[in-house]
Parts: sequence; C-alpha cells; structure tokens
Amino acid sequence: MEIDRRNLAMALEDEAARHAYLYPEKANPRTILRMILSPLRGKKKIFWMWLLHGLAFGIRPMLSVFVLGRLVRLLEQGATMERFLVVAALVAGLYFLLSAIVAQTDARIRATWMIFRVKLINRMLSQYMRMDFGLYENAKFLDVMRRWQLAFSGNETGLEGIWNRSLEGLGQLISALLLAGVLIGLLGPWMLVPLVVYLLVVYFTKANIARFQFAKSEALMQAQRRSYRYTDMATDFRYGKDTRLYRMQHRFAKGYQPILGALEKLYHAFTGRVFHMSFLENAGLILLEGTVFALLFWRDLPAVQFIPALTAGLLLSQALQRFAGHFLAFYQYESLYIEDAFTLLAADLQSEQGAAAIPGKGPVEIRLENVSFSYPGSDKRVLENCSLTLQAGESCALVGVNGAGKTTLVKLLTGLYRPTEGSVRINGADATEIPADDLFRMYGVVFQDAQPLAVTIAEYVAASDEKIDRDRVQRSIEKAGLWEKVDSLDQGIDSPLLKVLHDDGVILSGGENQKLAIARALYRKDTRALILDEPTSALDALAEEKIYREFAELSEGRTTLFISHRLASTRFCDRIAVLSGGRIVEEGTHASLMKEDGLYRSLYETQAKYYRQEETA
Repeated sequence: MEIDRRNLAMALEDEAARHAYLYPEKANPRTILRMILSPLRGKKKIFWMWLLHGLAFGIRPMLSVFVLGRLVRLLEQGATMERFLVVAALVAGLYFLLSAIVAQTDARIRATWMIFRVKLINRMLSQYMRMDFGLYENAKFLDVMRRWQLAFSGNETGLEGIWNRSLEGLGQLISALLLAGVLIGLLGPWMLVPLVVYLLVVYFTKANIARFQFAKSEALMQAQRRSYRYTDMATDFRYGKDTRLYRMQHRFAKGYQPILGALEKLYHAFTGRVFHMSFLENAGLILLEGTVFALLFWRDLPAVQFIPALTAGLLLSQALQRFAGHFLAFYQYESLYIEDAFTLLAADLQSEQGAAAIPGKGPVEIRLENVSFSYPGSDKRVLENCSLTLQAGESCALVGVNGAGKTTLVKLLTGLYRPTEGSVRINGADATEIPADDLFRMYGVVFQDAQPLAVTIAEYVAASDEKIDRDRVQRSIEKAGLWEKVDSLDQGIDSPLLKVLHDDGVILSGGENQKLAIARALYRKDTRALILDEPTSALDALAEEKIYREFAELSEGRTTLFISHRLASTRFCDRIAVLSGGRIVEEGTHASLMKEDGLYRSLYETQAKYYRQEETA
C-alpha cells in the first residue's frame, strides 16, 4: 500500500495503512530471533559467559543421577564409609564449583544486558522526540508505540526478560538433552518418540496462547490506558480539591466500571485459552512420564541402572516443564512485542521534508492559504479554508473565543502540524518543502502552558548545554522581567529547575515559568518570527503591563503573532485578526474594527463592560 508521507499523521490514521507502513514485511521467527540477538552481535565475551552459564547450570542435575548410581554400586560392593565420604565430597565440591560459575556469570551478564536495554530505551525515546508531533494526536498509533514499553521497560519482561530467562532456559535445555541421553542409553531409542511429541505439543500450545493474547493486545492496551488515566486522576493532587469539594468519588467509580468490565473480559479470555491448551500439554507430559515408567518396569533393569534411570526420568520431566513454562511460553509471548519495538526503532516517523532554504533574510512573511485542518480520528474541521497573511516585520494579534482554533493555528504555522488541505508559506516557499529543523529554528514560540524542564536555568533559556552565551541568557531574562528572581538564587542562572534530578531544584510559579519561556524565545539569535500564545495568562497585572510596554522592543526585527483573550492587550499590535468558525472573519486595527458592528467589537465591549462595572462598584 502506497503511503502519502507528506502528512504522516493523517496517512497513518487508517489502520491498514498504519500496519502496511510500520510492518512492510511480516517477520518470521528467525527474523525475530535476529532482532533479539542484534544488540549482542559482536559481544563474544558475553556469548561465552552465557554458554558457560548454561553448561554449568545444565550439568548440575546430572550430578544427582551420577551420585545415586555410584552410591548404589558402592553399596553392592560393600565399600567402606571413607569411600562414601570421598564420593560425597567430590560431588559436593563439583556442585559448589558449578554453582559458583552460575552465580558469577549470571551477575556479570545481567548487568551487561541491563546496560544494553537502557541504550535501546534511549534510542526509542529519541524516536519519540523526533517523530511528527501530529502523531501524538492519534491514540491508536500511540497504542502501537506503547508496545515498545513492553519490550524495553523492565529487567524481567520483554527483551531483557528473554535474555535473562535464556540463562536458565539454556541450562534447562542442556539438562534435558543430557538426561534424555541417559534415558535413551538405558531404556532404548523409543524414548525419543514421547520426548519429541511432548516438545511439539508444548511448542504448539505456547505459540497458540501467545498469538491469542497478542491479537487482543491492542484492546488490552486501550483498556489499560484508560485505567491508568483514571488511576492517575484519582491520585493526582491537582484533582484532589474538586473530587472532595464536589463529592465526585462516585462519578470516578462509575466511570471506572466499564473499563474494569473490559479488562475482566479480556483476562477471562486469556485464562480460558490457557486452561484449554493446558489439557494438550498435560496429555503430552503424561505420555512422556508414562513411557519412562513403562520402559523402566518392562526392561527389568538392575538397581544400579534402575535408580539413575528413574532419577533421570523425574529430572527430565521437571527440566522440560521448567523450560516450557519459564522460558518457552515467555519467549513465545514477549518476542511478539520485540518485533514491534525494533520495527518502530527502524521506522521513519517524520513526514517527507524538502531541502528548500527559507528565502531572504530578517523578518519573514508568513501566509496561510485556504488552510483546513482536522485532528486524526475526527471529521470535525478545526480550521476550514482559513487564510491569513503576516507581513514581514509586522505585529499581528490573533483573537477569538475559547476553542476557536488559535493554538491549532500556531502549531500549523510552526510546522508541528501539517494542514489537511491548503498550505503555509514562508516568504513564498511552501513550509513542507523546508527542513523541519530550519523551520523550528526560525521561530521563537511561547505557549500558554509553559513547562519547565529538569535542566539549569541557563540551559533552559539557551535550549542547549553547549556553548551557552551567558551574557545573552542574562539579557534575555532581564527583558522577560525575571532577572530579579534569578539573581536572588544562590546559583543564579546555574540553578537547576524542578526537583526531578536535583533535591535543591527551583520550583517557579506559573507566571515565572511564562517569563522564562519568553526569555528562551528571545535568546535565539536567528529567530525571524515570534509567536506568543497567551504569554501573560499566568502573570499578574503589573508584570503583564510591563510586557506590553516593552512589546515593541521584544518584537523588534521579527514578524510577531500575539494571541490573547484579553482584547485590551492587543491594541499595541499593528493589526488584529479575528478567528471564528475555523476561519479569519475580520481584520484591521483596533480603531477600524471598533467602527464595525462585528465580532471583535462585541467581544471587546463585553470585556470592557465588566471592567467599567468594577470601576463604578
């Protein structure tokens, strides 16, 4: 299926298209095995330690077979106690040596594998941060992306879980082969028949269960995602006031019931499939053990052979059950997510980009031409045939009621989203033909929900941890009106933000976070356009007035788009555009728009009326 990569977020909305793009070829078991082993390729030391661990683990059960046979022979020979003790001491010493090898290799290998997994997580997080921002709006795509967590998220699950369990799995397999060899030698080649039958039955049943669970994994993830969201809200401090003051606990419980029902139905289906398949597996085990006991009694072996054979039969049954249940079943299920994880690592999740340079120098002209946009999974047009031109170097205010699509328009301008229809042009060039990094670098953007990162103040403002211009950082913070606060901190601009990584991290208020975001936008030396999306929504009146007073200086040499729901703050802009119904319905200066009987005048007078009422109260 051909995928239109000009707008990947929309192209991958269709399930068939998404599957065809992410899984161009169906992986076979050999391919999946190569994926599992790929991080270990070239690591000979790890391979030999893994093999040594398996041999030491696998040989240990054979000591029981050997020692019992030897002790019976010594009893028949009337050996002295000293000979018994020598044999016991030799076996105990060998067991201790093998156990020491298992313990040492286990510890070393597990530590190395954990490092491999962490590196893969880092690669996947980089993939997350590079992929088209619009893909975050596609819940079904995110469910697919979350499968990587099942592959890489834990020591005992997914990829590392397979690696770790293969330590014991290889040992159990070696034990089974050695024990089967003993039984075949004592009881004859007929032992191969039930052994092969049992292995085929186990492989079939485990594969069937794994495929069944995997087929329902998307439904399970959707239910789990909603369950986790409810859990987060129920335990989140931010929602605590509402749930208590408005007694919303019952509503939470009621909303959780359908999710609980979906999870219960899925888990019941899983356990039902395991229960039904277990009959086949148990039948194979009965055949194997029954054959061992039948041959033992039929062959009429002497005690010196009978006891080792009986011991080998019991240990073989245990080894095969352990191998099947602890490793094979785990591998069958977890390996299916390995394919997802490595496929997503290899996938190109960025829309097709051109190589065109942004024409000209200095402030840019930004033009929306008949732009329409709807979010993935929705037929509703947030913007429809929307056209707007920002002249180079001008400051334009964009206003409209809540939910009019102002922030969506900003994300389209900056290239975070791509239009469903129409185009965005920068100095006449189609924005989709400009490399994303160049487009992002052109903008200085302040969103209303400014979120700090766990870095130093200087790193946050410079958006880098290398070659930071400290003087420019200070000037940018001063222009944003936050220097007095930063200068009062013990470490100044080197103070860490948040307490995620540093116990002495600084927690800023909402207004201070907005000022810091403004400073970051001002720091960029090659910013040619400035977009301020409700940049003063968390500021007090004095701080907001200072930003307005210095707006001309902040926007100097840049094309500026200013978004605010406080219409009084838009009067200092060169032009005002009014967004309603997904399109621009009015444009002009404050004075010209106030002369018209339109939406802007209605909104402005509605807001002004409340201020006048407060003044006369």
